[in-house]
Amino acid sequence: FFFQAEDGIRDVAVTGVQTCALPICNPPKLLGDAVAVVVAAGDITEGTGGPGMVGGITTANMIRAALILFEATGDQMLLERAKDWTNTLTREFWDDAQGGYAFSREKGGPIQLRTRSAGDTQTPSANGLMIASLARLYFFTGDQQHADRAETILRVFAGDLPQSYLQMGTFMNGFEFIATGLQIVIVGPKTDARTNDLMEAVLSRSLPNRVLMRLEPGENLPLGHPAFGKTMQGGAPTAYICQQATCSAPITSPLTLAQSLTLPVPRTLAS
Repeated sequence: FFFQAEDGIRDVAVTGVQTCALPICNPPKLLGDAVAVVVAAGDITEGTGGPGMVGGITTANMIRAALILFEATGDQMLLERAKDWTNTLTREFWDDAQGGYAFSREKGGPIQLRTRSAGDTQTPSANGLMIASLARLYFFTGDQQHADRAETILRVFAGDLPQSYLQMGTFMNGFEFIATGLQIVIVGPKTDARTNDLMEAVLSRSLPNRVLMRLEPGENLPLGHPAFGKTMQGGAPTAYICQQATCSAPITSPLTLAQSLTLPVPRTLAS
Protein backbone atom coordinates (compact mmCIF):
# COMPACT_ATOMS: atom_id res chain seq x y z
CA PHE A 1 0.00 0.00 0.00
CA PHE A 2 1.07 3.56 -0.75
CA PHE A 3 -0.38 6.50 1.10
CA GLN A 4 1.33 9.62 -0.22
CA ALA A 5 0.20 13.05 -1.28
CA GLU A 6 1.01 12.82 -4.99
CA ASP A 7 -1.93 12.92 -7.38
CA GLY A 8 -3.61 9.57 -7.75
CA ILE A 9 -1.57 7.66 -5.19
CA ARG A 10 -3.91 8.14 -2.27
CA ASP A 11 -6.94 7.02 -4.26
CA VAL A 12 -5.08 3.83 -5.20
CA ALA A 13 -4.45 3.19 -1.51
CA VAL A 14 -8.14 3.71 -0.73
CA THR A 15 -9.17 1.19 -3.39
CA GLY A 16 -6.67 -1.31 -2.01
CA VAL A 17 -7.92 -0.92 1.54
CA GLN A 18 -11.51 -1.47 0.48
CA THR A 19 -10.67 -4.49 -1.67
CA CYS A 20 -8.70 -6.22 1.08
CA ALA A 21 -11.53 -5.60 3.54
CA LEU A 22 -13.62 -8.05 1.55
CA PRO A 23 -13.78 -11.69 2.69
CA ILE A 24 -12.54 -12.94 -0.69
CA CYS A 25 -9.28 -11.01 -0.14
CA ASN A 26 -8.90 -11.66 3.54
CA PRO A 27 -5.62 -13.48 4.30
CA PRO A 28 -4.06 -12.22 7.55
CA LYS A 29 -1.16 -10.39 5.86
CA LEU A 30 -3.35 -8.39 3.47
CA LEU A 31 -5.89 -7.67 6.17
CA GLY A 32 -3.12 -6.48 8.46
CA ASP A 33 -1.73 -4.18 5.76
CA ALA A 34 -5.19 -2.71 5.17
CA VAL A 35 -5.70 -2.06 8.88
CA ALA A 36 -2.25 -0.42 9.09
CA VAL A 37 -3.10 1.98 6.26
CA VAL A 38 -6.37 3.07 7.89
CA VAL A 39 -4.96 3.42 11.39
CA ALA A 40 -1.94 5.39 10.16
CA ALA A 41 -4.00 7.84 8.10
CA GLY A 42 -4.49 11.29 9.61
CA ASP A 43 -6.50 14.20 8.21
CA ILE A 44 -7.52 13.01 4.74
CA THR A 45 -10.18 15.60 3.93
CA GLU A 46 -7.80 17.45 1.60
CA GLY A 47 -7.76 14.45 -0.76
CA THR A 48 -5.69 14.41 -3.90
CA GLY A 49 -5.31 17.46 -6.07
CA GLY A 50 -6.14 19.95 -3.34
CA PRO A 51 -9.21 20.73 -1.21
CA GLY A 52 -12.81 20.27 -2.22
CA MET A 53 -15.09 17.29 -2.76
CA VAL A 54 -12.18 15.17 -3.96
CA GLY A 55 -11.19 15.23 -0.31
CA GLY A 56 -14.77 14.46 0.64
CA ILE A 57 -14.91 11.42 -1.64
CA THR A 58 -11.57 10.16 -0.34
CA THR A 59 -12.79 10.56 3.25
CA ALA A 60 -16.09 8.79 2.51
CA ASN A 61 -14.20 5.86 0.98
CA MET A 62 -11.86 5.63 3.96
CA ILE A 63 -14.80 5.76 6.41
CA ARG A 64 -16.37 2.83 4.58
CA ALA A 65 -13.09 0.91 4.58
CA ALA A 66 -12.53 1.54 8.29
CA LEU A 67 -16.01 0.27 9.16
CA ILE A 68 -15.70 -2.88 7.03
CA LEU A 69 -12.31 -3.62 8.58
CA PHE A 70 -13.74 -2.99 12.06
CA GLU A 71 -16.37 -5.64 11.44
CA ALA A 72 -13.71 -8.13 10.33
CA THR A 73 -11.21 -7.46 13.14
CA GLY A 74 -13.03 -5.81 16.04
CA ASP A 75 -10.17 -3.28 16.33
CA GLN A 76 -11.68 -0.31 18.20
CA MET A 77 -9.12 2.06 16.68
CA LEU A 78 -10.78 1.52 13.29
CA LEU A 79 -14.17 2.52 14.68
CA GLU A 80 -12.62 5.60 16.27
CA ARG A 81 -11.02 6.52 12.94
CA ALA A 82 -14.39 6.19 11.18
CA LYS A 83 -16.11 8.35 13.82
CA ASP A 84 -13.41 11.04 13.67
CA TRP A 85 -13.44 11.18 9.86
CA THR A 86 -17.25 11.30 9.81
CA ASN A 87 -17.26 14.22 12.25
CA THR A 88 -14.68 16.04 10.10
CA LEU A 89 -16.52 15.33 6.86
CA THR A 90 -19.78 16.55 8.37
CA ARG A 91 -18.20 19.68 9.84
CA GLU A 92 -16.44 20.60 6.60
CA PHE A 93 -18.90 19.53 3.90
CA TRP A 94 -22.42 19.07 5.35
CA ASP A 95 -24.90 21.57 3.88
CA ASP A 96 -27.18 22.61 6.74
CA ALA A 97 -29.41 24.63 4.42
CA GLN A 98 -30.17 21.95 1.81
CA GLY A 99 -29.03 18.69 3.41
CA GLY A 100 -26.36 16.31 2.15
CA TYR A 101 -22.63 16.68 1.61
CA ALA A 102 -21.62 19.56 -0.68
CA PHE A 103 -18.75 19.80 -3.16
CA SER A 104 -17.29 22.83 -1.39
CA ARG A 105 -16.28 23.30 2.22
CA GLU A 106 -18.25 25.47 4.61
CA LYS A 107 -16.20 28.68 4.55
CA GLY A 108 -18.52 30.94 6.51
CA GLY A 109 -18.98 34.57 5.57
CA PRO A 110 -21.40 35.58 2.77
CA ILE A 111 -24.11 33.11 1.83
CA GLN A 112 -22.99 30.99 -1.11
CA LEU A 113 -24.66 28.37 -3.27
CA ARG A 114 -23.13 25.01 -2.41
CA THR A 115 -23.53 22.36 -5.09
CA ARG A 116 -24.10 18.77 -4.03
CA SER A 117 -25.03 15.53 -5.81
CA ALA A 118 -25.72 11.86 -5.20
CA GLY A 119 -24.72 10.85 -8.73
CA ASP A 120 -21.75 8.57 -9.32
CA THR A 121 -19.00 9.59 -11.72
CA GLN A 122 -15.73 7.70 -12.20
CA THR A 123 -15.93 7.16 -8.43
CA PRO A 124 -18.94 6.50 -6.20
CA SER A 125 -20.57 9.63 -4.82
CA ALA A 126 -19.74 10.66 -1.26
CA ASN A 127 -23.45 11.10 -0.47
CA GLY A 128 -24.22 7.61 -1.75
CA LEU A 129 -21.36 6.04 0.19
CA MET A 130 -22.24 7.83 3.41
CA ILE A 131 -25.80 6.46 3.57
CA ALA A 132 -24.62 2.98 4.53
CA SER A 133 -21.65 4.26 6.56
CA LEU A 134 -23.86 6.52 8.66
CA ALA A 135 -26.27 3.64 9.18
CA ARG A 136 -23.40 1.40 10.29
CA LEU A 137 -22.19 4.04 12.73
CA TYR A 138 -25.69 4.31 14.14
CA PHE A 139 -25.87 0.54 14.68
CA PHE A 140 -22.43 0.50 16.32
CA THR A 141 -22.84 3.56 18.53
CA GLY A 142 -26.56 4.26 18.91
CA ASP A 143 -25.90 7.93 18.03
CA GLN A 144 -29.17 9.15 16.50
CA GLN A 145 -27.42 11.94 14.57
CA HIS A 146 -25.92 9.36 12.21
CA ALA A 147 -29.33 7.84 11.46
CA ASP A 148 -30.86 11.29 10.95
CA ARG A 149 -28.19 12.31 8.42
CA ALA A 150 -28.56 9.06 6.49
CA GLU A 151 -32.32 9.63 6.26
CA THR A 152 -31.75 13.25 5.22
CA ILE A 153 -29.51 12.18 2.32
CA LEU A 154 -32.15 9.70 1.17
CA ARG A 155 -34.89 12.29 1.38
CA VAL A 156 -33.18 15.22 -0.34
CA PHE A 157 -31.90 13.21 -3.32
CA ALA A 158 -34.84 10.83 -3.82
CA GLY A 159 -36.39 13.23 -6.34
CA ASP A 160 -33.37 12.83 -8.64
CA LEU A 161 -33.94 9.10 -9.16
CA PRO A 162 -36.51 9.21 -12.01
CA GLN A 163 -34.14 11.18 -14.26
CA SER A 164 -30.74 9.99 -13.00
CA TYR A 165 -31.14 6.44 -11.71
CA LEU A 166 -28.41 5.10 -13.99
CA GLN A 167 -25.90 7.36 -12.21
CA MET A 168 -27.22 6.67 -8.70
CA GLY A 169 -26.25 3.05 -8.10
CA THR A 170 -24.39 3.81 -4.85
CA PHE A 171 -27.36 5.83 -3.57
CA MET A 172 -29.74 2.92 -4.30
CA ASN A 173 -27.36 0.46 -2.64
CA GLY A 174 -27.44 2.66 0.46
CA PHE A 175 -31.22 2.66 0.46
CA GLU A 176 -31.28 -1.14 0.11
CA PHE A 177 -28.81 -1.46 2.99
CA ILE A 178 -31.05 0.54 5.32
CA ALA A 179 -34.27 -1.15 4.14
CA THR A 180 -33.14 -4.80 4.14
CA GLY A 181 -29.80 -4.99 5.95
CA LEU A 182 -29.03 -7.73 8.44
CA GLN A 183 -27.43 -7.05 11.81
CA ILE A 184 -25.51 -10.14 12.90
CA VAL A 185 -24.48 -10.06 16.55
CA ILE A 186 -22.06 -12.62 18.00
CA VAL A 187 -21.66 -12.78 21.77
CA GLY A 188 -18.55 -14.62 22.90
CA PRO A 189 -14.95 -14.22 24.05
CA LYS A 190 -12.52 -13.24 21.31
CA THR A 191 -10.12 -15.90 22.55
CA ASP A 192 -12.69 -18.69 22.23
CA ALA A 193 -12.23 -20.75 19.04
CA ARG A 194 -15.99 -21.25 18.87
CA THR A 195 -16.48 -17.47 18.60
CA ASN A 196 -14.05 -17.35 15.70
CA ASP A 197 -15.91 -20.21 14.03
CA LEU A 198 -19.14 -18.19 14.18
CA MET A 199 -17.32 -15.13 12.82
CA GLU A 200 -15.91 -17.18 9.95
CA ALA A 201 -19.39 -18.52 9.14
CA VAL A 202 -20.45 -14.91 8.54
CA LEU A 203 -17.30 -13.61 6.85
CA SER A 204 -17.23 -16.54 4.42
CA ARG A 205 -20.64 -15.53 3.03
CA SER A 206 -21.23 -12.77 0.49
CA LEU A 207 -23.61 -10.50 2.41
CA PRO A 208 -23.28 -6.95 1.07
CA ASN A 209 -26.09 -5.65 3.28
CA ARG A 210 -24.94 -6.90 6.65
CA VAL A 211 -23.46 -5.41 9.80
CA LEU A 212 -21.36 -7.76 11.92
CA MET A 213 -20.85 -7.03 15.61
CA ARG A 214 -18.96 -9.16 18.14
CA LEU A 215 -19.48 -8.57 21.85
CA GLU A 216 -17.58 -9.84 24.84
CA PRO A 217 -19.78 -11.52 27.50
CA GLY A 218 -21.26 -8.78 29.64
CA GLU A 219 -20.74 -6.13 26.95
CA ASN A 220 -23.92 -4.60 25.64
CA LEU A 221 -25.25 -2.93 22.55
CA PRO A 222 -26.73 0.58 22.46
CA LEU A 223 -30.13 0.84 24.11
CA GLY A 224 -32.82 0.31 21.48
CA HIS A 225 -30.81 -2.17 19.39
CA PRO A 226 -32.96 -5.26 18.70
CA ALA A 227 -30.24 -7.49 20.24
CA PHE A 228 -29.86 -5.36 23.36
CA GLY A 229 -29.54 -7.64 26.37
CA LYS A 230 -28.89 -10.81 24.32
CA THR A 231 -26.40 -13.17 25.96
CA MET A 232 -24.56 -16.44 25.36
CA GLN A 233 -26.68 -19.56 25.60
CA GLY A 234 -25.50 -22.46 27.75
CA GLY A 235 -22.08 -20.88 28.15
CA ALA A 236 -21.40 -21.13 24.41
CA PRO A 237 -20.69 -18.25 22.01
CA THR A 238 -24.01 -17.33 20.42
CA ALA A 239 -25.10 -15.55 17.27
CA TYR A 240 -28.29 -13.57 16.60
CA ILE A 241 -29.51 -12.49 13.16
CA CYS A 242 -31.52 -9.29 13.40
CA GLN A 243 -33.51 -7.34 10.84
CA GLN A 244 -35.40 -4.14 11.55
CA ALA A 245 -36.67 -4.55 15.14
CA THR A 246 -36.60 -8.35 15.55
CA CYS A 247 -33.92 -11.02 16.01
CA SER A 248 -33.69 -14.72 15.34
CA ALA A 249 -33.55 -17.40 17.99
CA PRO A 250 -30.05 -17.88 19.43
CA ILE A 251 -27.63 -19.84 17.21
CA THR A 252 -24.59 -21.61 18.65
CA SER A 253 -23.64 -23.83 15.69
CA PRO A 254 -21.48 -22.35 12.88
CA LEU A 255 -23.13 -24.74 10.42
CA THR A 256 -26.62 -23.60 11.42
CA LEU A 257 -25.52 -19.97 11.18
CA ALA A 258 -24.04 -20.49 7.72
CA GLN A 259 -27.21 -22.25 6.55
CA SER A 260 -29.40 -19.50 7.99
CA LEU A 261 -27.42 -16.88 6.07
CA THR A 262 -27.68 -18.88 2.85
CA LEU A 263 -31.46 -19.28 2.96
CA PRO A 264 -33.79 -16.43 1.98
CA VAL A 265 -34.33 -14.12 4.93
CA PRO A 266 -37.98 -14.08 6.08
CA ARG A 267 -39.72 -10.74 6.32
CA THR A 268 -40.21 -11.24 10.03
CA LEU A 269 -37.56 -13.10 12.01
CA ALA A 270 -38.58 -15.21 14.97
CA SER A 271 -38.10 -13.27 18.20
